[in-house]
Amino acid sequence: MSFDDVWERIKEVTGLETFIDLAAAVEVQQSAVSKRRKRGEFPAEWLLSLAQKYGFSSDWAWTGEGPMKMAKHGRIDHEGNQRDEQGPAISEAPLPDDNLGFGECAELLSKIFNSGSQVLIRAIAANLHAFSEAIDNKALAVHTVKLMEQMNERMMAMERRLKELEAAPKKVANG
Repeated sequence: MSFDDVWERIKEVTGLETFIDLAAAVEVQQSAVSKRRKRGEFPAEWLLSLAQKYGFSSDWAWTGEGPMKMAKHGRIDHEGNQRDEQGPAISEAPLPDDNLGFGECAELLSKIFNSGSQVLIRAIAANLHAFSEAIDNKALAVHTVKLMEQMNERMMAMERRLKELEAAPKKVANG
């Protein structure tokens, strides 16, 4: 969906009126909102944050389909059906104590992708890209540090050699 389509639905349910209001609500600079609008992209993380803050369905805001508001008790699934599930909101849910294995992660990702929720799929994709970029950046930083250490060793060797060369003519002249 386009930025403007999503923004119109968000304004309808939140009372936000301007891009200044939006920027404040998602805690970004107004210039970030303008850039995203020019690209025609409404970031999934902004949508999820606003949906949680104002209690509307992120799927509805994204697609214009399904119920507008989230259920007061339980959850509304991606097909718009209310479930009797009770529990904390995602942001309040306790984190697991142990690390998930590859198979468990694959199962969870499969469940999310099979849900059909474009908001969740885009959020997961954005996070996976960010994690991958962080790994690449860390590897680049480690490589850069190694190169800098090698350059430092070469510079120190060059300084030692330069001192030797500077001292050599003095020995000949005094010798």
